[in-house]
Amino acid sequence: MQYSKDEEQLIKEISEGNDESLAELFQMYQPIVRKAKKKYCIYGYDDKDLMQEARITCYESAKIFQKKRGKFGPYFRIRLHNRLKSLIRFQMAERRLEERMHTSFDELVVENPEELDHLVCESELLDISMDEIGRKFVPKLSKIELIAFLVFVGKLTDEEAIKNYQINLGQLKSARNRVYKKFLKALR
Repeated sequence: MQYSKDEEQLIKEISEGNDESLAELFQMYQPIVRKAKKKYCIYGYDDKDLMQEARITCYESAKIFQKKRGKFGPYFRIRLHNRLKSLIRFQMAERRLEERMHTSFDELVVENPEELDHLVCESELLDISMDEIGRKFVPKLSKIELIAFLVFVGKLTDEEAIKNYQINLGQLKSARNRVYKKFLKALR
């Protein structure tokens, strides 16, 4: 594929605010973008979101690129990978924050013993809800998912499931992941 302008000219025009030059430069580096999209999986981001992140990175890279630092391609590739890694770190930090916000039942009882009666009433409602969820959830499971569910709730061990139902560990793990996703879906 031939480009009408050289890379250096495109970068200069991008610095001056030329959107067409950005599109052309971004097109030149599509192989880098495709490779990065295959390497990183970011929860909640679809193909368009990743393309937008790559385009923003290309724009920012062109704005601050200095020729004395080397070639633009490797510079853009490193910045793109760093940006995608930062997005993943950000998501992981939010997940850790959510885990830190949880309080154990024991701590809650010690700190607020007067709320214990209220919590007991809520747990009875939770039992009813779990029965309803179970009626909706369990019939939708395949045989292997049902086995994984039994492992998940502690009625079987991994070893018992593998030995008694002639499945391998990989199948069991995959089924466990599907059960987990279906269970979360049933809770909604």
